[in-house]
Amino acid sequence: MPSEAAVFIVADAMIARGERPSLRAVLKRLAMSGSIREVGKHLRAWREQRGYGPGLAPTDVPGEVEDAEAENSRKVARQTKVESQPDRSSTEKFWDHVMREIFEILPATGTMTADKILQELRAETLHGAVQYKEPLTPAILRRKMEVRITHGKCFLRLEDGGYARKLG
Repeated sequence: MPSEAAVFIVADAMIARGERPSLRAVLKRLAMSGSIREVGKHLRAWREQRGYGPGLAPTDVPGEVEDAEAENSRKVARQTKVESQPDRSSTEKFWDHVMREIFEILPATGTMTADKILQELRAETLHGAVQYKEPLTPAILRRKMEVRITHGKCFLRLEDGGYARKLG
């Protein structure tokens, strides 16, 4: 939901460019979903504060409109980037699931290399990694397993480059 400040920035910038800040135009510029009711409320407050009405120029447009619009664009871009990324807890849950699957793949006695483990992972697991922007490669698999080894969990790294279950 866009804030009142974001609506003010967009409307001020539109006026500075000689555009009419209609509700539809402001919503389009915000480039985010927003309630028409909420944006309309903010736009009415902007009109009242700026003395803007149909056919009237606003009486109090700040001089730093371009800077404010640029900052708003950066905030919208950051928000969009964050929203498009999976949240941290779901990413951690996914990798915990992968590590449990690897633990089950590893033989009770013996070792497997990261390449061999990767070949044994389920197709759903491999496809799921793409959703988390980190495709499963031997290098990424080793890195994720090394984190667990560093914390003394799940796996052992052996001198031959293989991995084994950590028992107990």
